[in-house]
Amino acid sequence: AWESTQFPKTWTDSGNLDIVDEFWVPNKFCKDVFKEYTDKEIYIFRHGLDKTFQPQERQITDTIKFIHIGYPAYRKNLYDTVNAFLELYSGRKDVTLTIKGYEHVQLPEFDNEPNINVIGETYTSFEMIKLLKEHHALIYPSWGEGFGLIPLQTLGTGMPSIVSGGWCDYPQYVGELMVKSKLTHNPFSITHPGFM
Repeated sequence: AWESTQFPKTWTDSGNLDIVDEFWVPNKFCKDVFKEYTDKEIYIFRHGLDKTFQPQERQITDTIKFIHIGYPAYRKNLYDTVNAFLELYSGRKDVTLTIKGYEHVQLPEFDNEPNINVIGETYTSFEMIKLLKEHHALIYPSWGEGFGLIPLQTLGTGMPSIVSGGWCDYPQYVGELMVKSKLTHNPFSITHPGFM
């Protein structure tokens, strides 16, 4: 899988693209990108879910709980998520946002936001399922994904997932929650050249 419209120069100069028989990619976006760099066969094999990610019954409470997953990967677009959330819900007690990061992430800039909670510890799959069950919707306006396994997992639990479109074959799963987006120059061009 790959997230932008161009490969890094280290990939194209290495000769590694020439030593494989064929490529397996998770969606049409990736296939189109790979076609620009190889004449080898490219097959699409979409990711699936294991039985861990089954529909979960959620409690309806007086508080709507959003979750964003993936920081410190900057292309997951945490700061736009938080800015939009605060513009709509700053100071409200009936709407919360949980930021689920990894690598013991700390975000002290949100310490004074009473309706934002940061979780930086690494969770097991079962801990993640429990966490997802406690929330009502995923907010995931990523700059780009080679596939976007996080939204697929949340959808598997029955959670509505608000995701940016354009890079993944999600319209059949997400429907009206797909945020319209277009490929554009991205702020991660050193690691992800081209558009995202």
